Amino acid sequence: CKMKTPKISVLTPLYNTRPDDLRAMIESILNQTYGDFEFLLLNDSPENHELEQIVKSFNDVRIKYLANEKNMGITKSRNKLIELARGEYLAVADHDDISTPNRFELEVGFLDANPHIGAVGGNVVEIRDGVERETARRPMHDHDIKLSLINDAYICNPVHSGCMIRKSVLIKSGVRYREEWSPCEDRMLFVDLIPHTCF
Repeated sequence: CKMKTPKISVLTPLYNTRPDDLRAMIESILNQTYGDFEFLLLNDSPENHELEQIVKSFNDVRIKYLANEKNMGITKSRNKLIELARGEYLAVADHDDISTPNRFELEVGFLDANPHIGAVGGNVVEIRDGVERETARRPMHDHDIKLSLINDAYICNPVHSGCMIRKSVLIKSGVRYREEWSPCEDRMLFVDLIPHTCF
């Protein structure tokens, strides 16, 4: 039987992730109010078998654990996840960030209702030593987001680890993460998408 295509592919590269952070991140994805997704976790520190044990301790059919044969780096790992993804939408979930329970529900609802939008994000609360701190509010509209991306004042917007991208936009444009910009490969992905879609 053919497997049903999920609405969302959640893309998470792992690299020597702190165990507590990894568990909290995975729980935040599995506890989403919107559940039609596959959850791809790619270990780019393949000698670290503890990460595999943690991922596999979550008994959920949506989880797909993968490991690079050797360390490839974040950019190649992100691009590999894009190629493996089957979903209509790509949700980035970095290994040390947690998502609010309704994140996917809100993002899918927005993308479904706005077919001209190729990427959507949200605001961020920073947690340091267990204390929550509000961060600067991100611009909300396409024109302002694009200006913020090319402005010198660094603020990644949409927030990469909270973003959802329409996979068809990446397929049609050919835009991928570029290694020469690492560790700003996330921001440059959005910059490269400026002529191809709305944010």
